[in-house]
Amino acid sequence: MTNKISTAQQHQLAVIGAAILDPAACKDTVQRLTPAMFEDGPYRQLFAAIKLQLDTGHNVDAVILERMLGADFRPLIVLAAETVPTISHVQDYEALVMEDYRKRLLLELAAKISMNPADSDTICRDLSEALKEQDHLRRESVDANVKEFAEVWDETLQWLQQPDTSVRMAWRELDELGLFGEKMVTVIAGRPGHGKTDLALALALRLSNSCQVYYLTMEEDRRKLMLRTMSKLTRINSTRLRDRKLTEEERESLNNAFALIKGHTGMIYDDGTRMTVDDIRARVMKYRPRVVFVDHIGLISDTQQGRKEQERLADVTRSLKELAMETGTTIVELVQLNRVTDRNGGTKKASLGDLRGSGTIEQDADAVVFIESQVDGERQLQGPNDYFDVNLRIPKNREGATGRVSMWWQPQYHEWQPAPDPSENYSEDFAPADHEDIPAGW
Repeated sequence: MTNKISTAQQHQLAVIGAAILDPAACKDTVQRLTPAMFEDGPYRQLFAAIKLQLDTGHNVDAVILERMLGADFRPLIVLAAETVPTISHVQDYEALVMEDYRKRLLLELAAKISMNPADSDTICRDLSEALKEQDHLRRESVDANVKEFAEVWDETLQWLQQPDTSVRMAWRELDELGLFGEKMVTVIAGRPGHGKTDLALALALRLSNSCQVYYLTMEEDRRKLMLRTMSKLTRINSTRLRDRKLTEEERESLNNAFALIKGHTGMIYDDGTRMTVDDIRARVMKYRPRVVFVDHIGLISDTQQGRKEQERLADVTRSLKELAMETGTTIVELVQLNRVTDRNGGTKKASLGDLRGSGTIEQDADAVVFIESQVDGERQLQGPNDYFDVNLRIPKNREGATGRVSMWWQPQYHEWQPAPDPSENYSEDFAPADHEDIPAGW
């Protein structure tokens, strides 16, 4: 039942799962849909059982459904309940099921016409009946994305009265830009060796204080990513961690850091190889993160052989944007910049056209962040507390302002922080603790 799940099956599972978890909230959706709109077989049988229960005023839950349909349906019932992204979006899933059904009817009609040696009048009559049915389905369907002005006004007023659930990092300079809103795709772009992964990891760790964060790394294994995390939290030089040359005091520092943060992080590491967008979608459905980091999108595998790089990346960026919209997650994509930005010692100002691989990266992104530094120049770090001055330039931001944020980067500790305001008094120490109960730099 649960081998390879198609997009249409995902939509159907979302409706079924939402109805199992919250029957009352999904009753109207179940009443508007019919079993025929679901794939023939277990999906249709499971939805029909849910519809029967709700239409006759009875309760719906996993135990009741298994009793009605048999133990063979248990894996599908569990899968549906586990993979529904958000119950509040059930009308969106309803609209997707309806759209899939309409497409299926049209494809079946096209196949029937191609195989049937009927005369032109009969074909026209069949087409006319099909168009009438399509019009009826379109009128009956609920498109949750189309609302009249007054309804949208009321919805927005209700939203304004609700608590602020946006994720924040306690970095005012970046929080004010609104780079991690729901359904957003944010691009972090830079040349190799300029700190993209260190910046992404710093952002992910801070966001994980308040929500579930899924970090997919396809360039290095999760152990190496954890070594970066350890160095950042304890300010132990990453070279010492890499070479396992630690003092007893440093080992104790690692243990203390873990004891302080283990209950305060929703971070998930994944070092899957040859990952496709479908694989990422499956992870999102399973773990339900609020924010997803993909390091980096150039390494996402293609599901179709022989395509050009631009075609592959165009499909990747569009699919990731659709995933963000469907699930309400924020997706942060790490992207390489073209080599042209290395000219003149790396002083060439990057443009949106320098995003490596495809113009759709910029088109599908809600925000783009460029890392601008002179790391490849003659500037060398002087001492353990030295740092690089780096600018984060935001040339595109649909949710907020554009501009620059001055940052400090210490690659020896894989640490990033906003540079202090020069008009304020601040310690010379690079990473003062934000709170005495958690490690510095967290």
